[in-house]
Amino acid sequence: ETGIFFWMALLLWSLICLAPASRRMPIAMGCWTAVVIALGYYWRPTVLYLSPLAAMAFLLPFRRGNQRLLTGALVVALGPWLLSYPWRHLTQKYKPGSYAEFCGYGMFKEVLVPPDNALLAPVREDYTAAIRRDLVNGHLPLDGVSIGENQALAKKMAAIFANAGIGRLIRTYALRYIAKVAKAMLFFLGVPGGTSDDENGNFSHAVFTLWPPPDSLNQMIGWDAKWVQFNPQPYRGGAAIGKLLDMLRPVYTCLVLASSVLSLLWLAVSIKQADPVGLTLTAIPLALLFLHALTLQAADRYAAPVYPIMLANGVIVIRSCARFLSRSRH
Repeated sequence: ETGIFFWMALLLWSLICLAPASRRMPIAMGCWTAVVIALGYYWRPTVLYLSPLAAMAFLLPFRRGNQRLLTGALVVALGPWLLSYPWRHLTQKYKPGSYAEFCGYGMFKEVLVPPDNALLAPVREDYTAAIRRDLVNGHLPLDGVSIGENQALAKKMAAIFANAGIGRLIRTYALRYIAKVAKAMLFFLGVPGGTSDDENGNFSHAVFTLWPPPDSLNQMIGWDAKWVQFNPQPYRGGAAIGKLLDMLRPVYTCLVLASSVLSLLWLAVSIKQADPVGLTLTAIPLALLFLHALTLQAADRYAAPVYPIMLANGVIVIRSCARFLSRSRH
């Protein structure tokens, strides 16, 4: 997530600051931007799908286009796909259809296919029980059914969905899918929706509960248990930084949600005013959230790299409004 934030921030800086300053070298600037997107792809593949939007943002600051500028935009749109080909080729070669399994997990989380569907007959009882466990006041949280406590079931169902055809299931439940995408997008924008799927908890569950019984953790990591002097003392809580972060978490949650709303408003204003800076700083981060909403993978870590950008947008909007009011008074 830290790496994704870095590449997103670098992409936005390149489009807003570097591209206008390098207008005499549009093709070289296009190559640079394509490399940034491609390197972001190697951290998270969905970054690749931002390339057409980045190409449009590349052209926005310039009122008049020319052949070299259009060539640079074309490099931004297509270059990342060429640079990402080696990994995409190997993925398809050694694990074909892996995207279907990933989307299947999202379908499991958001209950796209109703449990009474004949397709889910082998897992209906377990799936219904998992849904009931996560209900809050009769409703599922925005992030859906927890995968952490249902890893084996989620994997089995992802395989069922993949074999049945992800596209076919989406077409069958088109309206339901649109509603689930909207629900996931609300979660990504920071709307509180119950307890999220904590991947730290998932890791602990995998290591200490699902670890093969014949193996010990000491053997697997090469740790010599007799070196007891290096063992850390048991943690009994009360760490100052942990307590401080826990106290600040509700404040941070409110700030993220407020900044997301301000980013949406700024996007609307930027479209009306054809403001290239506003469009770039809002459309690209929101597009990354939307791409993950399309997969129904409502996990907070997918949105985490975008939140610092949303917070920065909130500061910009508040500052702009303050300057506007100040000029109006004068």
